Amino acid sequence: LRPKIELDTANAKAVRIRVIFESSSRRFPLSNGHWFEGTPGWHIDPTDGTARPVADSVTPAWLQRLYRSPALVHPTSDLPRLLTDFIPRVASSLGAELPDLSTVADLVDAMPEIRLDTNGDIVGARAKLVVNYDDNEFPVPPQGFPSPLEFLPPERGQSRPRVVRRDVGAEMAAVQRLLKLGFEPDEAKEGLVATGDDAVDFWTHGIAELPDEWDKRVPDDLAKVTVRKTSVTPQMRVSSGVDWLSLEMTFSTAGVAVDTDELRACLEHGRNLVKLSDGSYAPVKEEDVAEILERMAEIYAGTGADPSKLPLSQAGRVQDLMKLVGDAKISAGAKELFGKLGNVDQIPAIAKPRNLKVKKFRDYQKRGFSWLVFLHDLGTGGILADDMGLGKTLQTIALLLWVKNKQKKRKLNLVIAPTSVVPNWEREIQKFAPALRTVVWQGADRHDKRFELDDADIMITSYALLRRDEELLHALDLRYVVLDEAQHIKNPMSATARAAKALPSERRLALTGTPIENRLSEIWSIIDFVSPGLLGTLKSFEERYSRPIERGDMETAQKLRTIIHPLVMRRTKIEVAPELPEKIEQEIVVPMADEQSKLYKQMLKEVRDSVMSAVQKQGVAKAQIQILAALTRMRQVACDPRLTKLSGEWSDETSGKLQALEEIVQEAVAGGHRLLIFSQFVTMLGHIREMLDGLGVKYEYLDGSTKDRQDRVDRFNEDESYNAFLISLKAGGTGLNLTGADTVVHFDPWWNPAVEDQATDRAHRIGQTRVVTVYKLIARDSVEEKILKLSAKKRELVSNVLTTESTPLKGLTKADIDDLFS
Repeated sequence: LRPKIELDTANAKAVRIRVIFESSSRRFPLSNGHWFEGTPGWHIDPTDGTARPVADSVTPAWLQRLYRSPALVHPTSDLPRLLTDFIPRVASSLGAELPDLSTVADLVDAMPEIRLDTNGDIVGARAKLVVNYDDNEFPVPPQGFPSPLEFLPPERGQSRPRVVRRDVGAEMAAVQRLLKLGFEPDEAKEGLVATGDDAVDFWTHGIAELPDEWDKRVPDDLAKVTVRKTSVTPQMRVSSGVDWLSLEMTFSTAGVAVDTDELRACLEHGRNLVKLSDGSYAPVKEEDVAEILERMAEIYAGTGADPSKLPLSQAGRVQDLMKLVGDAKISAGAKELFGKLGNVDQIPAIAKPRNLKVKKFRDYQKRGFSWLVFLHDLGTGGILADDMGLGKTLQTIALLLWVKNKQKKRKLNLVIAPTSVVPNWEREIQKFAPALRTVVWQGADRHDKRFELDDADIMITSYALLRRDEELLHALDLRYVVLDEAQHIKNPMSATARAAKALPSERRLALTGTPIENRLSEIWSIIDFVSPGLLGTLKSFEERYSRPIERGDMETAQKLRTIIHPLVMRRTKIEVAPELPEKIEQEIVVPMADEQSKLYKQMLKEVRDSVMSAVQKQGVAKAQIQILAALTRMRQVACDPRLTKLSGEWSDETSGKLQALEEIVQEAVAGGHRLLIFSQFVTMLGHIREMLDGLGVKYEYLDGSTKDRQDRVDRFNEDESYNAFLISLKAGGTGLNLTGADTVVHFDPWWNPAVEDQATDRAHRIGQTRVVTVYKLIARDSVEEKILKLSAKKRELVSNVLTTESTPLKGLTKADIDDLFS
């Protein structure tokens, strides 16, 4: 007896499943006869007494189970689960065939019709297969097998469900065709994908190989796609106007162009074919276009993305781009402009302003001035990074004077400098360009000068006041903002840098004596001040330039130099040595710190009466001791209040000169210069030592108590890691050869020129191959400044007093003494 599964309708909402046995078309329900478990089991037919064995597939357990429950009734809604899961498992276990479905459902048996839905692009094809049975559609799974049965609700007016019997073999054969064309199941296992060459082959050839009877649905732009053989290449045209560059960049092959955004998207998605304007496709090589697209993005990032009017600050980037593009057409005007930007000698020489009162305007200064005028005419800013002592201030003053002479409308220029340098700007302007009306914005009473700004040409203030008076400065209508010692904004996150960059002005100029090209920590912030956006954001600058250069990427370093080169002019003393005297001397008048100035005025009041009383009673010559004591006392305060040993909260910050010296040392060391620093006060040298220690500057030291003088001199001359040599003027004024240094600082002036020159000559003597720069620090509104104004003859007389020599001061009058202590 073989088991057979039967299905029938129990009622309108239920179906019955039962198992019977049959033999030779005779049915044996489990309710008839006697059934015996065993291996095999047996059935005894009482009607004829025949014993029949049960098929071996029916185990004793199954026979017992079937005997107890020969039929099961389930809701019709369970039919899908029963037919796809439960009944097949029972049939498999019993070794029975599947039941006839027509007893409980209307069957849909039809030939499968395959439909292929596609989308994507030339190098990324996506496909889904759909099968249709008598207008009933079902997705074909890309992996595994579809359900052989699909259940549909009854037709209208009918109660029996409909069942579609799918042709699993035909559907799987359709999937195999696509797999052979290079497709793979997608991640969701809902469709198929082909990429790269497989996708290209599919669009160009594979679709045609699929059966004609398939319904193939293909996007219009991919239906009859053409793939060209030649790769996309860049073409570039550059022209220029008065103050702008025009950049026309195209990418094409065989005269057919590709949209730049399309090309960029192609690379971003890793595709090697790009769609052209005529709908065809062409190969694209990342190495041919990726870097060009990146450079274009950098150029447009800070310019409003208008390639027809690029600011000239982008000239370096455009030239850098030209090197990458083989097919570049440059207009004659643009070529001339690039030549001038690349070589200052090609810039037309501009005659210095007639009212610039300078005896010798050196050739390199004329070139620097002409370059500044050139940048002015181009409408862009720049960085004048000449070596210290080469006259950056003079060249800038010449520019501002030239602009004033050319422009009918007066407009204010703002110069921001370290506090210690502010008076020097005022002196230089008064000396070289008295036609420029200047307002020094310093001191507690500075706001009293607010209305003077209306008629001024130049306003000079300090970095400290830039932050403090930010609101007032931002409200000014400015032509130029000039940052002197621009390394003060090297930290882009500092309040000083943010305040400087927020100043509204037509143009910006930065002055620095340090070679910023080699200092990535400073370059971004200073360039961002002069030409905002040129180097992108700080984050992108660090990613594109800082980190690669720090890893030794010389190509990136050269790329950066190319970009900033048009905006930076730097000449070293070595380069312009033939134009320089052997020795450059500069007097720097330094303002005293606030508390220092108060102490000076207080002490001046105290000593003046006693000195003038002694002069009145004894005469100038016999009052020499009192004059010496008073002058020494005043000079100590002018140098550093700590020299007076008076109680008070004194520090490096309360010495204007020490602050100025710190600026000089930092700039000199950064520029590769080595210094001799002289002072007549040994105690002052001690404070300078502490300052150098704080800066991490390596130095040698020599005063009257030093025993191994020559060893220290030799060490300094031979070991260039020593950046400075501190020397007591009396101890080091003679007998030393210190040609290892090229910068001399007289912290406190020696009023006899011969004695001062003797000290300077420690560096400037036979064997010195470089130009020596000499700085003399003078405290503003002090006895030092007053002595400076005396005639050379009278200065020598004062010097005699200061050196405690016994020469009578016959040449000095009571009026001279009165003026010194006024």
